[in-house]
Amino acid sequence: MSNPGHETGGRRTDEVLACHRPLSVSHDCVKRARILIVDDEPINIKAVEKHLRKLGYENLQHTTDSRQVIDLVVTTQPDIVLLDVMMPYLDGLEVLQQIRGDERCQHVPVLVLTAYCDTAHRHAALDAGATDFLGKPVDPRELARRVFHSLIVKLNQDQLIERAAHLESEVRRQAEALAAAQQTAEVRYLAGKAEIATDVLHNVGNALNSVNVGVDLVAASIRDSHLPSLRRAVDLLVTHRKNLARFLTNDERGRLLPLYLIEVADFLLAERERMSNEINVIKKHLEHINTVVAMQQKFAALHNVMEELQLDGLIRDVESLLGDLARRQSVEIVHEYDPLPPVRTDRQKLMQVLLNLTKNSLESILQAHPVGAGLLRIRLRQSDATRIAIEIADNGEGISPCHLKEIFVHGFTTKRDGHGFGLHSCANIVKELGGSIHAASAGIGKGATFTVELPTLNEASL
Repeated sequence: MSNPGHETGGRRTDEVLACHRPLSVSHDCVKRARILIVDDEPINIKAVEKHLRKLGYENLQHTTDSRQVIDLVVTTQPDIVLLDVMMPYLDGLEVLQQIRGDERCQHVPVLVLTAYCDTAHRHAALDAGATDFLGKPVDPRELARRVFHSLIVKLNQDQLIERAAHLESEVRRQAEALAAAQQTAEVRYLAGKAEIATDVLHNVGNALNSVNVGVDLVAASIRDSHLPSLRRAVDLLVTHRKNLARFLTNDERGRLLPLYLIEVADFLLAERERMSNEINVIKKHLEHINTVVAMQQKFAALHNVMEELQLDGLIRDVESLLGDLARRQSVEIVHEYDPLPPVRTDRQKLMQVLLNLTKNSLESILQAHPVGAGLLRIRLRQSDATRIAIEIADNGEGISPCHLKEIFVHGFTTKRDGHGFGLHSCANIVKELGGSIHAASAGIGKGATFTVELPTLNEASL
């Protein structure tokens, strides 16, 4: 009986469970088996076929030419072969060797029909690969028993092969699915790290630009300083120090010198004030760069580390990393924090989520409002007895109602240059942390609110 084909895709539960059921071959299945009779005497073939038809077997084939046997076995895939030994061209043992030598039909049972019952002939047939023996002339009762039992073994073997193929396919499918899931998780993690690194580099780059501008202004002030003019005035005083009173009263240059010194002093004082202010600005930007780099190093060193933390402190770190983006458009950030217990979570993963959500809100605000009109509200509240909610609400572009159900789907994005990965990654990370995330919006132009719910410290430890 030939093996049916197998699907290599997803399999239903009942198909998987079938692989674990006991083997069972029905009587009807045995009667439908394909039987090939090989004998050079047509009368012998007719006699065997007559007996088999009485037993209910109908799928019978035969040949009298031993040279055709191997091709018939390969093409028709019989469930059993009844093979005569004494034949012209090729004897039964040679035909048997051909069958066993072809991997496509190695498992087909072969009953050798022989009038020789001595040990030597039996050993020769067994060595060639015979399954069983049947003496000539054929006894109908013995024919019935040996054919039936050989077919039972063959059909059970077919079931085992089929189940093995199913299991092998399932193992391969699950291995591929696991590899794909691991790869997707790794890609999500690397993409999140890359996005955080991009934000960090952006903030550092903006701060460095401000530092460069400040340095250029200080350099210009030094280049245009009136200190050389002051030096020339001092040189005049040194030159006329022996008759200084006459020089200051009678010489035209001397009479102008006091007023000139007053002007230079006023200019130098103003110049010092400008340079001092500029240096303070440079110092603040350098401190911001140091803070950003230090926090990034701290977060990069942590991975899959569960720790107890207060959410307000984590939000301050998020705002430090994205602060320049908010300051650039003078976005007002309002905090509404209820007294809350700490949470136990992975700082780096939650930081990635909050960075992504806050950055999205700020970008939405920048696209929807002019400078100074943006509002970002961050609220921490007790969602219920076991969960804490983080709300990030903005007055930005908003979300169309038809997109609210798709917004966390992988690949979905409304940004021209977006990749549809950030919010999907956020949803997966929050789920890994034992929480949930959802978005709400009254529509386009009406802002949006993203809410992340996390278990409290007691709930997370259960």
